[in-house]
Amino acid sequence: MKLTDSAFTPSELILLNGDKFAPEVESDGHQLLCSDGMVNGHYLAVMMTAAAILANEEEGALVLELREQKKKLFSSASTSRVFIRPVGQSPSWNGYTLESAILFTAGQFFAIQGDNSVRSVVYSVLMENRKYPWQKIIEFVEWGLATSNWLMPVE
Repeated sequence: MKLTDSAFTPSELILLNGDKFAPEVESDGHQLLCSDGMVNGHYLAVMMTAAAILANEEEGALVLELREQKKKLFSSASTSRVFIRPVGQSPSWNGYTLESAILFTAGQFFAIQGDNSVRSVVYSVLMENRKYPWQKIIEFVEWGLATSNWLMPVE
């Protein structure tokens, strides 16, 4: 069974089962959707983002490449960065998903020969500076669930 055949994307499943993927916290975390618990929101968002990227790789839509890059112009020190390279047919993710947003953004950066590193792609998906950027990732997936009528938006 392909991942796209499921009712939920991997990032949505992680959000809906957040207590299984992120450590519980007492305060300043993310309130779980399916229980009264609270988890480390940053950790949860990282798991959701990783799942979205790896799901696209599993579906054959992208390849992850590890590259060495020099830090500064006149320095011999280098750092490793992970890049996203679109390679195949885009999977048919159901609706407004983190998986499709990451794949679309990586494809745009790759097409214009921009910085298609994981860091740049995720930053572009966030599209704003926030004190807690992990909240944007979680909100993105929540809105995707709402547009698919799995969640009722409440303000």
